[in-house]
Amino acid sequence: PFLAVVDSDASLYVYSVKEDGTSCEKYLNFIRQKSSQPKAPRISWCPYVPEGDLSPVHLLALIIDNRVEVINLTVIKAEIDQTEITFEELHGIEGALVSIEMDSAVTAAKLSPDSSALVVGTTSGKAYFYIVDDTSLKLAQDFTPVPNHFVEDIVFFDNLTTNHQDCYWKYAAISSDNGRRVSIFDCDNWELVAKLRFEAQNATGKLEMMLDATARFLFIADYDASNLFCIEIAYVNEVPHFAACTLIAFYNSIY
Repeated sequence: PFLAVVDSDASLYVYSVKEDGTSCEKYLNFIRQKSSQPKAPRISWCPYVPEGDLSPVHLLALIIDNRVEVINLTVIKAEIDQTEITFEELHGIEGALVSIEMDSAVTAAKLSPDSSALVVGTTSGKAYFYIVDDTSLKLAQDFTPVPNHFVEDIVFFDNLTTNHQDCYWKYAAISSDNGRRVSIFDCDNWELVAKLRFEAQNATGKLEMMLDATARFLFIADYDASNLFCIEIAYVNEVPHFAACTLIAFYNSIY
């Protein structure tokens, strides 16, 4: 497993973690010029699930203002014999870095488990679906998931406990309105499959969305009220639907 950390300058630090989680060591560090002053850079990284006998491809997306940088750790590690490199040097390695500039600030980005697809949401309310190949990102579709709201988080309904799947990223959940609206979409045409809305009157912050590894339970965390909503996902003809919701209330604060 890997651990990735981004600092206020958008320099990136990736560490290799032992299976038992007791220690880690430097894997790759990406240093950016200190002159850059991005606003709250973020990392988007999906657990990688290889397909068949294909070699693993570890991709990481870095969100910086209105830009998304997709970094191929596998390509970079194969090309250099050191653990530190500058972002300027990455441009000299084919397939190491692909960057896309959006018309407005990026609110969310999500890579698929097989590293073949990327969804990007912006403050304009639009979302962009890209197909990822070795050296580029190809825009397949742009759409507006939730009118009058922008995308805040994205999860793909993929079972990460098995690699015997015909195709990944068939369906995805998108959250908006401070996490209170959750919608399921068909990724082939991005048509709405199901939607729900939470009434969290005491919440002032964003509700956080998480999916368990089997893709059968969607969790919505309300940190302000110390509540956790557990949503059971039922698959009808392989299409995910909201089946039931259980509220778990905690006496102490949750983080």
